[in-house]
Amino acid sequence: MKKRRRFKSVAIVYVLATGVALVGLILLVLGLLLATSGGSAFYLISGALLSISGVQLFRRRASTVHFVALNFALTWIWALIEVQFDGWALLPRPAVSAINSG
Repeated sequence: MKKRRRFKSVAIVYVLATGVALVGLILLVLGLLLATSGGSAFYLISGALLSISGVQLFRRRASTVHFVALNFALTWIWALIEVQFDGWALLPRPAVSAINSG
């Protein structure tokens, strides 16, 4: 019985890891396009961090938490630099990152 539960939990981790890595890869590619056209490099960096997080989660490494936390902290720094303390403008930026981070 324990083997069956373990299999289900491992399968869920692999599905989640694949999803995080794919979202990160999409952000990485689109962020690269944005950065090369003169836009913000934030999405490139965030995509790289999420891709690494997905790979580390797939490998079941504890460093996954560090990469997700770094992405979340950098999102807040970027958001505060971009819109300062304007609450309505600030709200969507970290919220979307939190949803993407997991």
